[in-house]
Amino acid sequence: MKNLTLLLFFITSSLFSQTVNFYYDRAQDRMEKHEYDAAIKDLNEVLKKDKHFYEAYHDLGVIYAIKKQKLEAIKYFDKAIKENGKYYSAYVNRANLYYEMGKKKEAASDFASVIAKKPDYVKAYEKRGFIYYSNGDYAKAMNDFNNAEKYKSINPNVYFKRAKINQKNGNIDQAISDYSKCLAKKSDYIKALKERGELYYQKKDYGHAIADLKMAKADFDNQEVNTLIAHSYFQTHDLDQAIYFYSDVITRFRTHDWEVYYNRGMAYLEKENYLAAKNDFTKSIAHKKDNYNAYYRRAEVYQKMKKASSAMRDYNKVIQMNPKDPYPFFERGKHYWDNKEVDHCIADLTKYIKLSKTPKPEAYYLRGASYYLIKEKAKACDDLESAKELGMKAAKDMHYKICH
Repeated sequence: MKNLTLLLFFITSSLFSQTVNFYYDRAQDRMEKHEYDAAIKDLNEVLKKDKHFYEAYHDLGVIYAIKKQKLEAIKYFDKAIKENGKYYSAYVNRANLYYEMGKKKEAASDFASVIAKKPDYVKAYEKRGFIYYSNGDYAKAMNDFNNAEKYKSINPNVYFKRAKINQKNGNIDQAISDYSKCLAKKSDYIKALKERGELYYQKKDYGHAIADLKMAKADFDNQEVNTLIAHSYFQTHDLDQAIYFYSDVITRFRTHDWEVYYNRGMAYLEKENYLAAKNDFTKSIAHKKDNYNAYYRRAEVYQKMKKASSAMRDYNKVIQMNPKDPYPFFERGKHYWDNKEVDHCIADLTKYIKLSKTPKPEAYYLRGASYYLIKEKAKACDDLESAKELGMKAAKDMHYKICH
């Protein structure tokens, strides 16, 4: 009788076990076929027979997550973890749900559990790093991004956000390197092109800045990007392209940026389009009333246009704005010489010579000639001697003529 009882026990246990496995295996099959409601029924049958079957809780969580019933899914992942605190997959799936729901603290905690169980799980480092980044905890984010790279992350955002941290910390070369890694993972990541182009511009690497920013125009065809492209062409002395992009910024964006007009004016000045240069310097002054350089350059343009009175007005303004700059005195002194106002010429060239660390020989030459005209021969000869010593042939000839 005792042996019969034991036999019946083993048969019953075997049938019970087979029945649990039957329902669980069928649930797995139905999940693969996306028959989720039927799979839920099977998994509930499993749990009726074995309430400690943690894989069934986990799979119910997976199904409810697929069905976008996130709170229900989390409830089952909680139960799976309660039954088996080492169940790695349940932590991963619960962490991902918390992450999607914006529950940063809970997600970060679960990702920490995932990493503790599987230190090379790259996505846990990625997502926890994104959480830290969004919270402004950049040191922890950087550590997670570094680990993500260590375990071969292919997520471009890991490198993009690490670049932003490096940029924020003033590590420009590292930031450029990270933007490059981001682009290696996703070559059409336009925002990374824009950010890297701006950093290249900051480093005065204008060729690379142009290449990146012109591609960034695909999504960022705005005043900021086009202005930087124009500035880059201006710095590389590609004046035609600089004028083209400055004109585009002015025409399309109605910019009030004084530097745009000033630089285009400089480009026109070098190309000897004096009228256009004068107009741009005037507009630059209109947008920046104390634009010293624009007054100076406009005076230069007026000189080339033979508009002496206008040039003088601008030189007077420049001298008023910055009386310690020697060059306006030199230019105004030359104007006085041309008009035979020798006393004024002498006064301006004297100020120029006093203020300048390396006066031009022409300043001594013109002042010497002016002294000669007012019959101050000794002073004239001193100045001509100085100009001669600085290598000016005309001064040498005049010095020989009037001083011997």
